Amino acid sequence: MMVRRLIGIAVMAALSLAVVQMVTAQNLLDNPEMRQSREYERLAAEALEEGDYEDAIEYSELAADYARRGQETAERMALGFRANSMRNRADSRLYYARRIGVPSRDQEAYDRAAAAYEDAVAYLNDEEYQQSINKSQEVLDILADFQPRRFVAERPEAHEPAGDKPRYYIVRLIPERRDSFWRIAEYDFIYGDPWLWPRLYERNKHMLHDPDNPHLIHPGMMFEIPSRNGEERAGIWNPQDAIE
Repeated sequence: MMVRRLIGIAVMAALSLAVVQMVTAQNLLDNPEMRQSREYERLAAEALEEGDYEDAIEYSELAADYARRGQETAERMALGFRANSMRNRADSRLYYARRIGVPSRDQEAYDRAAAAYEDAVAYLNDEEYQQSINKSQEVLDILADFQPRRFVAERPEAHEPAGDKPRYYIVRLIPERRDSFWRIAEYDFIYGDPWLWPRLYERNKHMLHDPDNPHLIHPGMMFEIPSRNGEERAGIWNPQDAIE
């Protein structure tokens, strides 16, 4: 009786290890190794129920082994997704840098960022995910301090000030009511309707440091305002005209 009890405890301990490892991976991916682990876990439970302790131990050990493999696979695939996301951020940041004239302002910095981006892409293609992430981060770091030049274009003479609709808007620093796509869209000279903020976001998300986060915008960014209903837009909105 004591021997049977000890064997049962050993089996349950092995099964617990398999379960813990699968939870650690958070079931991120239903990969083949995880599915095989669950199958061996089922067989071990059946063998234990029928009193086949040797088979139960063997199955439980296999379950734990495949759980470890499944965890490694899940973690590697998760790292691959992160590397791809970082590559996209670096690509967007390079595009943004070109839009705000970084090559003409600091060619050496832009060239270093472009070279780091090429390395990030190469590492990603070779499935060297951590190296790719590091290179993408290098792109973001090199270009982090570059912001649009702060200038205001003259309004077209053909437009009266009261009816002027700017084509571009420069994000302001307003501590008590910071700019957002929602608040920009609700301005009368933009759309007068905050619910139209996705139009602004979709046109300008490539300008964001994180294109997937519409809430992360910074003072000095210059957004293009898509026209609607055939309206004409020109010039850049002058922050000095704002009524606080």
